[in-house]
Amino acid sequence: MDGRLRFVDTAGLSETDTLQAGNNALSRVASVSRSQSAANSSLGAMKEKSRQNDNMNNGVRTSDTQASLRELSEGTGGFLIANTNEFRKPFQRIIEDLDAHYEASYHPSSDRYDGHLRKIEVKTARADLQVDSRTGYFAMPDLNGSSTLSPSETTALAVLNIRPLPHAFDFRSVSFHFQNDGTHSQNHLAFELPGASLIGTADPQHKMHRFHISLLAVVKEASGTIVDKFSVDAPYQIPDANLPVVQASAITYTHPVSLPPGHYTVETAVVDREGGRSAVNVFPLESPQPPKGLGMSSVVLVQQVEPLNGPADASDPLVFQGKRMVPMTGSALKPTAKPVVYFVVYPDKANAEKPKIQVEFLSGGQVLAKQTADLPAPDASGAIPMIVGAATRPGNCQLRITALQGSESATGSVSYTVDAK
Repeated sequence: MDGRLRFVDTAGLSETDTLQAGNNALSRVASVSRSQSAANSSLGAMKEKSRQNDNMNNGVRTSDTQASLRELSEGTGGFLIANTNEFRKPFQRIIEDLDAHYEASYHPSSDRYDGHLRKIEVKTARADLQVDSRTGYFAMPDLNGSSTLSPSETTALAVLNIRPLPHAFDFRSVSFHFQNDGTHSQNHLAFELPGASLIGTADPQHKMHRFHISLLAVVKEASGTIVDKFSVDAPYQIPDANLPVVQASAITYTHPVSLPPGHYTVETAVVDREGGRSAVNVFPLESPQPPKGLGMSSVVLVQQVEPLNGPADASDPLVFQGKRMVPMTGSALKPTAKPVVYFVVYPDKANAEKPKIQVEFLSGGQVLAKQTADLPAPDASGAIPMIVGAATRPGNCQLRITALQGSESATGSVSYTVDAK
């Protein structure tokens, strides 16, 4: 074989075309959505529902089998035989392809896997030769055996290669630092998409709106090489009755990443598939050197606390007392908000002193309250996760937390703004 794929849809002509296949898949998804309780009204709850029903996602992505086969075959320089009962000529073409062909391959001179599109152009010296080749490829490293890109990842990479970078709607990406294991920094990336930023497609028959989000984030080291990636491809079916609540809330995804100390960049593309729009943001990520002795994580402003749908992941620092802390990526709070912050203290095991924390509330740069308290005993991993209520006052506020253990100290803080009305 020559590496080019040729597929034959043996069903021939069918009353069910690719559009109908897609409609059938959406109907199956709608039937699942109709079973959802009205209590699951937030976009975050819909995200959890999507996690429990992977077959719902697969139904949307895989029902149009011809599109998948066509993309796979043409991507390798081959072709798809479909929607026909006449196979003689197509099979003759396959025989001719296999009977007389030349295969050329090359090794790229650049070993930089930066996610950029590298175009391929093949020219021949003779006019009577036909060339079948890929139009190009994205330079992606093999990260934990995931070198093959999904269609949604390919689309998002194409968005990251657009100049200027598109920004059709707003979304936020941030990072939170947790414990160092001595060589690597444990971080959590958080991506927050306001429900109001997304465009849904109305389905009057079933009294709902369809949303479809594709997200891809790549982490690049200082040289531009990709060292980590995270992707989500999630369709949602939102009952019309729940739409106002969804539009007033946000959907948040988080992703853990372990990095050696250094300077990094996180590039994130979000594709609103129903709205036909995309947006990109880029932010720097600093992976600090491991602390000597007492340590402390980032101070995280919590958006909401979610119950776990399964056993707790001991390696997830955002899980505390059987619940998951959903971080808030913004800093604007309503006057009625009752915020809490989450952080983890890492005591110095070589220090016999009992650790404490000092909590200071600042407004307009002035310390208005200060309190010191003993910390509970460390958990099995030696860490002390904590939730602390944050005071509010109209204007600019800050909660500053200092971990104390004998003469050692580690400080973290979070700033937020409380609306006056």
